[in-house]
Amino acid sequence: MTKAAEMAKVSAKGGIHLLWGLVTSTFISAVGTIFITYILGAANFGLYSIALVAPTLVATFRDWGVNSAIVKYSAQYNAENNAKIRSIFISGLLFELILGFSLSFLSFGLSPFIASTLHRPTIVPLIQIGSFFILTGALVNTAIGAFTGVEKMHLYSFMLIIQAVAKTALIIALVLLGLGTLGAVAGFTISSLLAGLAGIFLMWTVYRSLPRATDIKLEITKTIKTMFKYGFPVSIVAILSGFLSTFYSYVLYIYVTNNVTIGNYNLAINFSVLITFFATPVTTMLFPAFSKLDYRKDHETLKNVFQYSVKYASLIVLPVTAIVISLAQPGIGTIYQNRYDQAPLFLALFSVTYFYTGFGNLSLQVC
Repeated sequence: MTKAAEMAKVSAKGGIHLLWGLVTSTFISAVGTIFITYILGAANFGLYSIALVAPTLVATFRDWGVNSAIVKYSAQYNAENNAKIRSIFISGLLFELILGFSLSFLSFGLSPFIASTLHRPTIVPLIQIGSFFILTGALVNTAIGAFTGVEKMHLYSFMLIIQAVAKTALIIALVLLGLGTLGAVAGFTISSLLAGLAGIFLMWTVYRSLPRATDIKLEITKTIKTMFKYGFPVSIVAILSGFLSTFYSYVLYIYVTNNVTIGNYNLAINFSVLITFFATPVTTMLFPAFSKLDYRKDHETLKNVFQYSVKYASLIVLPVTAIVISLAQPGIGTIYQNRYDQAPLFLALFSVTYFYTGFGNLSLQVC
């Protein structure tokens, strides 16, 4: 229990650091979303969401578990004060960049076909601009993995805030300049780039302080193979769940031709962040905590950590979920009046999935 208690202290501290970043960035994004949805209207906001669904779908194949491996081995080597952690940082970044670059251009090239399958041929330029989100997202994800692994969650928070400020400011500015949905997609992509560059810079500051050893080489190819060997089996479920979730949206956009309904649906998804910024610190901090444990040697500690993670995650997430569901109608109605009248029902239905936290859903995702 002493080891479990020490791990809990570290995880709780990291969770608090991440929570203030999530709260701040979520507040900024929420204010921005309210302005953006007012300016664009339900139909154009729906079109904005449609344009980003294909790049998001392609992006699910960018990682292949390497980001999970960055967290796992960074946490392990950091606890051991092992200089191999340097190779993890560099190899993970190179893998994400190469695959992100390739998939961005694949999405860019397929944009006319994608637009035609969505029965909206006019959105080709929107999809092309949004395609570069796959590459910029690679930078963001690599930085997140590194910060989580070495438990520098305050850096994670700084990156989130930079992205939220840039996204809100750029989208509002570009839309007000008359660029409409095109400006919204461009603002989204550019803000992701700025956040990614900031994340890589902060990651470099962490890299400089990592332990050095003259007898350890980077061995990038070997390290990527090791990370892929660990991450690929872990990634299968994540890729399938991420792909299916986005694919369902893709199919929805094909058969639901009313952009207003799609705008309502995506507004509801945006409001569900009220729950996720309580759930995300739990799942984010549990991964490096579990990575420090050897199930063969620390069986009892692993059992205790898992039990407490389910208990305290439920204590936080379940009441928040109930509040969001009960206030969906009056909350959205007060802010938007009759502009998004379908969104409260969508939000209530979507939020129900967070009740699975009481059955260990969040803990099972990372243990």
